[in-house]
Parts: sequence; structure tokens; C-alpha cells
Amino acid sequence: MKKPLLLSFGLFLVFINQSHTQEATLTIDISSPQENTIQLDAIGVNTIASDGSSTYKLINNRFNKTFTIPHITKLYVTGVSNSNWSQQLYISPGDHLHVRVDSKDGKDQITITGKGSENNQPFYFPDDIYFEELREDSLPDRLLVAIQKNMDSLSQETKRYITQNKPTATFEKVLQYNLAYAPAELFLNFYGNHKFYLETLNNSEKLTAIWKLKRDSLLAVQPLNNAGALISPIYKMLLGNYISLRKEELRATAQSSDFLSTYYSEFPSDQRAQAYSGDPENLLQEKIINKEFTGQINEYLYAYLLQMISGSKKTNATAIFDRFKAKYPTSLYRSLYEPMITEARINEKRPLNEKMVFLDSSGRLKKLNDVINLFKGRTVLVDMWGTWCGPCHEEIEKNAHALKTHFKNKDLQFLYISNYDLKNQIN
Repeated sequence: MKKPLLLSFGLFLVFINQSHTQEATLTIDISSPQENTIQLDAIGVNTIASDGSSTYKLINNRFNKTFTIPHITKLYVTGVSNSNWSQQLYISPGDHLHVRVDSKDGKDQITITGKGSENNQPFYFPDDIYFEELREDSLPDRLLVAIQKNMDSLSQETKRYITQNKPTATFEKVLQYNLAYAPAELFLNFYGNHKFYLETLNNSEKLTAIWKLKRDSLLAVQPLNNAGALISPIYKMLLGNYISLRKEELRATAQSSDFLSTYYSEFPSDQRAQAYSGDPENLLQEKIINKEFTGQINEYLYAYLLQMISGSKKTNATAIFDRFKAKYPTSLYRSLYEPMITEARINEKRPLNEKMVFLDSSGRLKKLNDVINLFKGRTVLVDMWGTWCGPCHEEIEKNAHALKTHFKNKDLQFLYISNYDLKNQIN
């Protein structure tokens, strides 16, 4: 699935560790009586909502909330009823930000005042850069030129903002880290989808090697394990893309003894392949995090993994959370995912009821007609899914009860057919 690059410095809330938290207050006044709801969004781990988004009703056209935050924090505020306006915000501990949205002649005028306003004045940074015109390039040359062109522009805009608005020292660091990590993030985000195009070309192996060489050189410019940079949304975007990329590349080598001995050495050699195939998603990502990252970055990426798990299949979720909790017993991330883990524990203990039956095919069910013959004369709802498919797990869990309620007492058979094969696991 194509992932857009969000370059409004991301919609991340910044890192949460064991440091002392402080409060920051956000007040939003909206002149339009039609606007009664706003949405606060954040991509990445955040204290607003573990799934990255929260919606709030306005009281007398006003939103007022005090947040407990450990560091400067990135939010994105959007009007829900009248979605013509949106505003990115950086809130720091001790801030008292006041946002006013005035609607006149169909246009929204946004004014930001109060403590912390110097970090929240108009600042041009594109929300996303797709580089669509480069989607059929076989070599990375034009992409590198385009990235440098954007970096030159962003560097000038950053200097202008600092000179004109005199932001806090912490916010200046955010801007500098964003500039430092943006080239690698831009390249990695583009390459994440472009590698599939390269696979369609005749000399794909040679071309892919060229792209990887340039990717690795950009990743080497700045340290990837950098606790100081966790205030930068761009850096956090880079971490997320890097983990996804490493997972995909390692899965392509999953049958090699080197991979299994390196990442699954705690298992006997004859059990390593089975340990990997049982969970080539969550457990593998945890292993990458522990092998390549330490300290605060390790803690953040554990929380990032738990957030990814919360919207996907829960394989090994409780075990991963327990290891995270043992490693970081006072982490503020814990409370974000404890409800999800509590539910996962309940589901793990839930037994099959008498109406759930596994069909023992014994190799007999090779074609769809073989399955149809088992249900002749019955009305059957067939749901075909993949064991490797996170959204499949999520959709079954979300919709199964409603479907069964809808067809209650209608003599309908539910047949779930899963596809579990090595090719789809890896690809």
C-alpha cells in the first residue's frame, strides 16, 4: 500500500520517557457557530490517543484542555464540522497556547498567541512530497536532485523563520534535526514503494543494488540511534520506515541459516524456522528493535511496535508487552497499551465453543469444488483471508459479531478459509 510522506514535520507527538512531565494548556476559540467538533491528530506514539487521534466537542465554541507532556509535542488540529481549516501546533511544557479561528466570507483566519506562540507562526513546509514524476525512474539520480532542491528551499525557510520569529532554543533544535534527517527520510519513503517497480525491470537486481547503495549512504550521514533527535517528527518518521524496510528485507532471506541463527538463536536449530514462520511480523520487528537500537530509542520503538500491533493482528502482543514492561517498568507508554493488552489476554483464554469446528481436510480439500461439496444444500457465507494479513484479522474481529447478529436464525453457515503459505508470508 502506498504511504504518503507527511512533511509538515510529521504529525508525531514526541518521545515519552521516564523524565518528569509538565503541563501545557491549549485553548481554541472558533467564531463559526457551525463548528462544534475538532480533531487532534498525531502520527506515532502519543499521549492523546494510542491510535493517534482524538475528537473533542466544543463548549460554547471553545476547546480548552491541559495536557501532561514530557517534551515539545506536535499536534494537528482540524475542524470536523467545517473541515476547511486545520493547523499544526508544537506545544511545549509550560505553554499556554491560544488559537483563534475566525471565519469570514468563506475563509478561515487563524491567529496564535500566548506563551509558545513564537514556535507556531506560519512556516512553509510541504505536507507531503510524492515525487510522482519520478515513479518510472530506474536510477536514483533525479530523485537525489529533487531532494537536494527541496532541502535547499527548506533550509532557507528555516533560517527565515528563526530570524523572524525567534523561537525557543528547543524548537530551533527540532527544526535542525528535521533538516538533518529529511534527506534520508525522503529517499527511504520514496524507495519503500519504488522497489516494487524496480522488480518489474529486466536488470532489477543490478538496479536495486544501486538504489540500496545510495539509501545506505544517506542513512549513514546521521546516527540512526539518536535519543536527542526524538524531538524531531522527521526523525521518528524515518525510524518507522526503517523498521518496516528492515523487516521486509530480512523476510526475503528468511530461509537462510544465517538469518535464523542471528535472529532466533535462543531456539534450538531445528525449531528456528518454525519460530519465525509462527510470527514473521511482530516478533521479527521486536528482534530488529532489540538488535539495532538501545536506550530511549529502544523504548520508543517498543511503544511504536505496540501501536502498530494495536491496529493489526495481536500475535505475540502480550509476550512483547510483558518484555517491554519488564525492561521499562516506569515507562509512560505502558498506560497507552494496557487496555489493548488486557483485551488480548482475554481473547487468548477464550475457548472455542461447540459451534466452532475445524475441518480436517487431510489433504482432501484441494479445490473450491471440494469445499462446496461439503456444504451442498446449505446457505454459506464464505470469508477468505490470509493468516499473514493483519487487516484480515482486524476485519474479522470487528465485523463477525454484527454479521452473526444480522443473520441470526436464518440457517446460515459461516465458513472461514485461511491461506497460509510460505510465498505469501514472505511477500
